[in-house]
Amino acid sequence: MPNSSDSTRKPDVSNLLPGLKFITPAEAETMTRLCDKTTKAREEARAAANRARQGTNQTVNRDDPAIASRQTMTSRTLPPKRRGRPQTISDEKKRAAQAVKDGGGTNMDAAKVLYNEKRPSPQHVKNVPTILKHFKKKNRNN
Repeated sequence: MPNSSDSTRKPDVSNLLPGLKFITPAEAETMTRLCDKTTKAREEARAAANRARQGTNQTVNRDDPAIASRQTMTSRTLPPKRRGRPQTISDEKKRAAQAVKDGGGTNMDAAKVLYNEKRPSPQHVKNVPTILKHFKKKNRNN
């Protein structure tokens, strides 16, 4: 029958796993508090990033119920973002390039108008039909 001093003694497992260290309950509590603080900070950072991504201006101290009850979210004053790549060529340039193409001009001539270049790159020339096709489609819907 083991005596009481044997039940409180820590077993020797150092030869099984080198570097394994037993921690005291106080150390465990400290580590738990640190993990909780890190988790809370990470959650607050995620929430702030989500608010910024959604365009809201919300700062709330969740510990203060008076402030938490007065939560206000201000939405963006700008219209929501459109899908896809932002337009860099103005509609006036597209209209002028369409007029050049309708008048019998080549893709090179239309690219000169679209990109304001004397000698547009081969990729600019290749992009002209697609740009004008989407421009026609957009104007047909409006």
